[in-house]
Amino acid sequence: MEVYRVLVDGSLTLYIRIEQLERSVQSVQSTVASKGIEAEKRVIRDLKTLLESGIEADLEIKVKGVGGVKLFKAHRCILAARSAVLQRMFATEMMERITGELVVDDIGSDAVQMILEYIYCGSVDLDIETDSKEKLIMELIYAADKVI
Repeated sequence: MEVYRVLVDGSLTLYIRIEQLERSVQSVQSTVASKGIEAEKRVIRDLKTLLESGIEADLEIKVKGVGGVKLFKAHRCILAARSAVLQRMFATEMMERITGELVVDDIGSDAVQMILEYIYCGSVDLDIETDSKEKLIMELIYAADKVI
């Protein structure tokens, strides 16, 4: 804290600069930013749990592949919020809206799972162990171009 004393016309005038306030504001901003990051991580974790559990899902995604059909449960509101293509699909009288089923036969189940994770969580881990990693990446590019 800096203090200046000035005597003018017999009156003492004090000018005080309080630097502690500036440090407190910076501390509050840092705390708010930290809490925001924690909240964002919690939301992402909760959305991933929602996807994995299928709680209150209103859409069943059926992925047809060589080994049969793999089912994923999803939430139309989340898909529509994150994909303009899916939003239009659910807003019209297409079969997916009427039946609550989306059939996928041109993308593998691993790629569909990763696209869903990206839609729900905003990121996807590409550091995976698979024999056909190049094929999976090509499917991801195709799927992303199709729905995102």
